[in-house]
Amino acid sequence: MDLLKIENFRRHHPGQEFPSFRPLGREELEKIATAIRLKSEISGEDSLSLVRDLHGMSSALEGFNAQSEGFDFMSVTGAAGITTGARVCINWYRFDRIDCISPKDLATYFDDIWYPGSDDIDVFDDTLSWIISIDHDGRISLLTLDG
Repeated sequence: MDLLKIENFRRHHPGQEFPSFRPLGREELEKIATAIRLKSEISGEDSLSLVRDLHGMSSALEGFNAQSEGFDFMSVTGAAGITTGARVCINWYRFDRIDCISPKDLATYFDDIWYPGSDDIDVFDDTLSWIISIDHDGRISLLTLDG
């Protein structure tokens, strides 16, 4: 998680700790990227191509925008028919920086974690059966992976 997000959180929530999260290590990052490539049948090794191909395979979730007043991440998962695991992972760029957090904390502190205008994120859980992408304009898309 960017230090700036943690500092901003502390400024906006005095006396409260930033929600617990865990950054993934290099081996975990590689395992996830490999598993997603296999499930999605994307053959390229380049991480930017992986992100672009995944987004190209995704479908827009109409009726949701992360910049909307009262946006609720759990409403998105519910509308998509997704049951999350105990943790969700946030891909910040090219599957080279991923933080894992509880879905409840992501939903509760979404505005402190995702910044409009700058963050393009992909959210998934340990099943790797779905990826919810939220672009910097708040547009939301879904990719389901069956493999």
